[in-house]
Amino acid sequence: MEERVPYSYEADETTPRQHGRSLSPSNEHGRSLSSLEVEEDNNYPGPLVLAHAAQPRETLVIQIPKDQIYRVPPPENAKIVEAYQNPVNNKKGKPRFSVCCWVFLALVLFGAFIGITILVIENVYKPEATTFSIVDFRVTNKTHIGYEFTLKSKNPSGNVGITISSGGATSLISKSHKLSSGKFPKLSLEGQDSNNVHLTLNGTKSSGLPKAIHDQVSLELTMDVSANFNLWFLNLWGEMDMKVDCKFKVKSLKNSGNKILSQKCDSKFK
Repeated sequence: MEERVPYSYEADETTPRQHGRSLSPSNEHGRSLSSLEVEEDNNYPGPLVLAHAAQPRETLVIQIPKDQIYRVPPPENAKIVEAYQNPVNNKKGKPRFSVCCWVFLALVLFGAFIGITILVIENVYKPEATTFSIVDFRVTNKTHIGYEFTLKSKNPSGNVGITISSGGATSLISKSHKLSSGKFPKLSLEGQDSNNVHLTLNGTKSSGLPKAIHDQVSLELTMDVSANFNLWFLNLWGEMDMKVDCKFKVKSLKNSGNKILSQKCDSKFK
C-alpha cells in the first residue's frame, strides 16, 4: 500500500495547526511547495489545499498632518514661527535698523570730528590783542579844547582777522584828571595787517589845558573796545572785550604839532 505523506502548512498564529504540524504543502524532502508545484505533483492523492506564498514583511509609515498633532509647543517657539511666516517683514526690518545705526554712528563721528577740529584751531590759531602806538598828537581849538590822535594799529595774529566795533569808550587823562572823552571808530584788520586810525576827543566842561603847557606833560590814553575774531569764515571766539592803555609824554601842549618824547601802550583782553 502506498504511504501518504501528510501536508504541512506554514502560517501565522491565526492559521490553525493540525497535529502540531503546519498546514503549508511540502514534499517528501520537507521542502515547502508552491501552489504551482503542488498542482503539478500528481503523486499526492487527496484534496490539495493551496497556501499563499510567503510575502516579505514591509514597513508601513503613517504620516499625520501637523494640524492633527495635539501638543502645546513651548512659548518661545511662537517667535520662531512668526519669523518663518513673515520673512519679508524680517528682511525689511533689519536693513532699516542697520541704516539707523549707521546714520547715528556717522553723526556721532562727525560731531566728534568738528569738536576736535575746533579745539585744535582755538589752540593753534589763538587770537592776540591788537597793538597800538601813537603816531601823532595835537591840541585843537584853544577856546573849546579838543585833542586829535593818529594811532597805528597792528593785528599780531597770523591767520585770524579782527574787527573792532565802533563806540568804544575813549578817554584822555592827566594826573588822574579826565581831560577829554570820545568814541573809538570801527576798525578791521586781517592777519598781520596794520593800519592808521584817527581819533578825536572833545574836552569836558570842567577840563582845560594843564597849567604847565610849556613844560613836558605826561598823559594817558585809555580805550575800552569790543572785538570779533574770524578765522576764514568762522567766528569761533565770539565777541571779546579789550582794554588799551597808552602812557606817553609830550614836549609841550602849546604847539599845533606836539612832539612825543616817550610812550608805552599795553593791550590785553579783559
